[in-house]
Amino acid sequence: MNTIDYDKYNIDLLLFQKKGMFLKQLPDFVNILDTPKDLQLLYNSSVGFKQIIGSKNYLLLAHLLGRAFMVVDRKDMIRKKRQIRWKYGYKKLLAVFPNTYDVALGYIEGEPSYYVMDKVKAKKKYIWVHNDYTQTGLDKSYDQPYFEKADKIVTISEKCADILKSEFPEQEDKILYLPNISSKKLLKRRSEENIPTEYDPTKFKVLSVGRLNPQKGFDIAIEAAAIFKKLNIPFQWIIIGEGKQRKYLQGLIDKYKLKSCVSLIGVKENPYPYMRLADILVQSSRYEGKSVVLDEAKMLGLPVIATNYPTVRDQVNDQWGYIVDMNAKSIAEQLLYVSNNRNELIKKKKLLVSLENNVNEQLSMYDDLLQS
Repeated sequence: MNTIDYDKYNIDLLLFQKKGMFLKQLPDFVNILDTPKDLQLLYNSSVGFKQIIGSKNYLLLAHLLGRAFMVVDRKDMIRKKRQIRWKYGYKKLLAVFPNTYDVALGYIEGEPSYYVMDKVKAKKKYIWVHNDYTQTGLDKSYDQPYFEKADKIVTISEKCADILKSEFPEQEDKILYLPNISSKKLLKRRSEENIPTEYDPTKFKVLSVGRLNPQKGFDIAIEAAAIFKKLNIPFQWIIIGEGKQRKYLQGLIDKYKLKSCVSLIGVKENPYPYMRLADILVQSSRYEGKSVVLDEAKMLGLPVIATNYPTVRDQVNDQWGYIVDMNAKSIAEQLLYVSNNRNELIKKKKLLVSLENNVNEQLSMYDDLLQS
């Protein structure tokens, strides 16, 4: 939204929850809509059970039932339960959105896309899929009719597009790949706004960025740190992000006695100074669609070590990064190698800095879609 041509478009942004640290980064041209009251209530995680019990508001009661329904003991059932919750509950309760648009985008798979397809009036509707679909935990049979109704199904890497075409072959002509857009110029400027106080310049600096959830594999990263520590190389591993696994991951840090070298520092509105000053970025993910973090690291001249998840080669090659097996031992061994071969890291950094950022070419792909 910071790169799009606002002479061509008027953009409304609707959020299920109108909050988040990145709101202030939105340009003034974006009209952030007031979230409808019914949408607020059904997706408001701050509404407590005490507020709900005894209420005569049917939406509050539906919110209670929806939250209760989401209590699961199997991680692979969470998104399927959200589909069921939408089908039998929220879809029936939510009003049709009053505005009419030329194009409406459901900018992530699941409920935001269902909302666009079921509740928004638009001449054209597009669904975005931001992950390897086979790893999303969604029930394909439920998504099938939504994909049939969508004018386009957009995903963020060529590998993800191939997976979607394999899963939904009858929709192949609708599926296309559009890259996430990041501006190298903007990232560089933001990376120079401050100097992180957490870094110790005398140590080898490792960085990881992402939500603290199972997908990102930070448990693997912490186990790798435990192995790396035994090699007696002074290092500091900073993990930026927040999520439901914080307590579990902090427990692993305590278990392996890593407090002196591994830190969970929470969410940072501007993580780019950390990228600028790190020696290496480690992405320990179990799966990804196309990682924004890897794109940003590349633009800021930061080499990466990434685990060998199915779509990783869409973004990482041996010219500027390393792909390793998805286990702690492989990550630790690669950290040992790069820490002992700093000149190789410097060469990779120089290569990355020299690469062009084809923002205009990427934007033209979005224009082609929006104006087709």
